[in-house]
Amino acid sequence: EFVALSNGITAFEKLAEAERAGYYPDIFLAGFFSAAYTPGRDWITTPYVLDPMGHVLPAALIGARWTFQWDMAGQRGEEMRADAMRYAGLMAWAKQGIPAQVNKSYQDVVQYRRAIKEASEGIPLTKQWLVRASADYGAGLGPSREITDAVEAYVLLKFSELDAVYKLNVSLAELAAATGTLVTGSALYPGSPLTP
Repeated sequence: EFVALSNGITAFEKLAEAERAGYYPDIFLAGFFSAAYTPGRDWITTPYVLDPMGHVLPAALIGARWTFQWDMAGQRGEEMRADAMRYAGLMAWAKQGIPAQVNKSYQDVVQYRRAIKEASEGIPLTKQWLVRASADYGAGLGPSREITDAVEAYVLLKFSELDAVYKLNVSLAELAAATGTLVTGSALYPGSPLTP
């Protein structure tokens, strides 16, 4: 994208120069040469008659064409210059914004990897809690509310783990886009399942 912006700025500057060139005349040169030779014929030497079977006729013309359009060429040039400046401003903004985007995406990746790790450590504990609550209820030692609490905790942890995996993949894609490696097929993204 930086290369495209740079090329766009250069293109609009060149277009502005080309539009401003409308103030100057178009100079042109034209040439013409015609010759015919037929042996055994007399050359006609009068300048008023052209013998199509025996003649040499060179001609050259130089000229200039100047179209007056008042200030139209300058205004079109200024329009192209404004487009070039708009793209230059966009590039300056992008150069300042890209590091912030990279930093945010990286912090998101770290956060979601930590969330996946914490959820994967908590899921076995909620399974144990569910088994104990079920056994206690079956033996008549605990209320049924304990089982529903354990199931709810397990479902919430499993959902948060899957949500963190999804958000980690999105953050990795955003990080790859911010660093410019998304389209080059780097090892950062895409790849194998992106869990720690």
